[in-house]
Amino acid sequence: MVAAALSSELRREQTAIAERATAEMLAVYGSLNFKAIDLSAPGFIEAAVSVAERRHREASVLGGDMYLSMRRDAGVAGNFQVEWPEFDAEQLRRDLIVLGPVAAKKLMSQGERIPQAARSVFKLTAGRVAKASIAGVRDTISGTTTQDSQAVAYARQVGSNPCDFCLLMAENTYKSAYAALYAAGGRKRAKAPQPAGSKFHDHCKCTLVTLFAGEIAPGARDRQAFLSDWAKASGQGTGFREFVEQQEGVALGY
Repeated sequence: MVAAALSSELRREQTAIAERATAEMLAVYGSLNFKAIDLSAPGFIEAAVSVAERRHREASVLGGDMYLSMRRDAGVAGNFQVEWPEFDAEQLRRDLIVLGPVAAKKLMSQGERIPQAARSVFKLTAGRVAKASIAGVRDTISGTTTQDSQAVAYARQVGSNPCDFCLLMAENTYKSAYAALYAAGGRKRAKAPQPAGSKFHDHCKCTLVTLFAGEIAPGARDRQAFLSDWAKASGQGTGFREFVEQQEGVALGY
């Protein structure tokens, strides 16, 4: 089905951006000299921020394209202006100071040899850069959803073998989506609060999808059972829309 194909495409493209960011981090990681941490750290951090900023722009474009595709696929007519997110370079710099030179010094002070410390610090810094990069996708989708009068809410979609944290966050977004839909009282516009469950950890592969009016089947009265069943199905790679159709036996208009 088209909706499931869009969700799969979003996951593939988002993962590809994270992988490109990690590959670029590997290329610049040699600039962090573990025998001269204080001297080399500033240049390494700026190079890492540059990687993230470039990939964040790429990810934002992906998020905008996918949002408009999901909107059309849900049967929503007309054009809509995408909300483009800002890249928080200063926050990333602060994070990389802690995860880079500070972590390196701590590991070596605890007796780790440079090769082992270098591997650990690369995982820490590359994970944070990848997260900052694909935030462009997530922030574009979430920010645009909150501004779109035709959208109910955005929700988190986990991949296969998700961690407990991601499953909990995903369930929270669907609880928020239900609340937003019911609060709308049948109106086209649902004024949804910022959904819970919008936090992501480093190396997280979760994506965001936007739910438009009519996409959450009203027959699913038992929220907890529905959400629990969905979490299991999502962990096996089933898209939310596909799951709803299977549960309710209804066509959702996309």
